[in-house]
This record gives sequence, C-alpha cells and structure tokens, in this order.
Amino acid sequence: MVNRKRNYTLYFMLFSVLMLLALSALNYLGMEYRQRVDLTGDKRFTLSEGTRSLLEKLPDNITLTYYVSSEPPEKRVNLERDVREKLEELTKAGNGKLSYTVERVEQKNIATKLEELSKYGVEVSEDFQTTDVADKSAAIGVNRYLSSVLVRYGPGEPKAINGIVNVVDAKTDEARPHRVETLEFDIMYTVMKLKSDQRKPSFKQMLRNMSRPLNVIYFRSEQMPRSNPQVGANVALALDRLREWGGDKVKIST
Repeated sequence: MVNRKRNYTLYFMLFSVLMLLALSALNYLGMEYRQRVDLTGDKRFTLSEGTRSLLEKLPDNITLTYYVSSEPPEKRVNLERDVREKLEELTKAGNGKLSYTVERVEQKNIATKLEELSKYGVEVSEDFQTTDVADKSAAIGVNRYLSSVLVRYGPGEPKAINGIVNVVDAKTDEARPHRVETLEFDIMYTVMKLKSDQRKPSFKQMLRNMSRPLNVIYFRSEQMPRSNPQVGANVALALDRLREWGGDKVKIST
C-alpha cells in the first residue's frame, strides 16, 4: 500500500514536471517566432477571414506608424508589446501589402511630437488615476502618454487612431473606443475610409470637370433682415469662392 502511494506521488510529480517543461517550450517558441497561440474561446488574437480577404484585394500598400511613449504609465507597461504583436499579425497576413514601424517617444518630447503630428489628428492619450472614496471614484491625477497608430493608404492624408489601450482594468478599459483587441477592425475601417476618399473627387474638381458652364444668378434685396444683417455679405463671399474654384466653368451674375 505504501509502495502504491509512493508510486502515485512519483508519477504525479513527473507529470507536473513534464507539463511545466512543455509550457515553457511553448512560451519559448512563441517568443522566438513572434507567434501568438490562440487559446481563448473568442479568438481575440486571431485575424478574421474578412481582414485577410481585404488585405489580399487592396491595390495599394498600407503603412502604419505606431507612436508610443517610451516611459508609459505603470499599468500600461505591456501596451507596446501587445500592440506590436497585433501589428505583426497584420503584417504577416498582408503578404507584403502592410508594413509598420514603431516610434518610441520620450516623455519630455511628447509635446513637440504632438505639435508635429497635430495636422494628422494625433492626440495624447490619458489615464485618470482614481481612488474609491465611499463607493465613488474621485480623480486624483492624470497620466498622459502617446499610443496612436497613423494609417497611410494611397495618396490621401493619413488618419490617426488615438488612445489605443490594452485591457488592464476591465471596469474602465473595456469602455475605451480603441483597444488592442479592436485594433484590427480600427485599422481596416480607417483604410476603407481612406480608400473611399480616393473615389470622391473634391468639389473643386467636380466644378472644373463639368462639360457645360454653371450659370448662377443671385437676386438680393438692398436691405438685409435685422436678424441677420451679414447674410448678403456671406452669400457674396460664398459666390466668390465658387467662382475661384470653378474658374471659367462658373458664371455668376447678380
């Protein structure tokens, strides 16, 4: 009986050691080849077939730049790693259609970098520090950092996805609009918007491409209503802009 118990204990310990070795090997391979094994039920780390199909059909290449603080808040210490892994998955699925770079920004240089990128809509991310006081959350500080992806596709102006977070605190982070788990959708949605913008000619282009001139006759009273005395001047300004954009394709008379 004693031998049986001893054998059982020995087998159990041996099994535990083998399982530990197997998990360590799996973790090593994941780090070595930068692959994420999806063991979650909702496949948070698996790209959708729709994304793969879209990447194959896009005629132009996608270029992503991830701007991230080199000294993030303590709760975001793994944020850069998580975003990099998601971008790596997209890059592999893109078969050369998608590439990315990561630009780490020191805290002291964030203001300068934001000024440089403000024309593209890049904004600072914020985490509010709170403390529970009598079941009410009171803000005691704000952590500001960079976590934005700038998406470039085609000849149009790039668009920014700001405030990307990894879910550390489900109570607050799940409500954030841009998370690592939504980044795939956010990027592809932005690409589709950029692609759609390519197909829409500007109003100026539409005016100049007209086959026949546009004739505009503006009738106005000498006296403008008291409620809006500037209405006449505003319309005249708009007509001047119309004439400027349309060139000889726009004829305006009053």
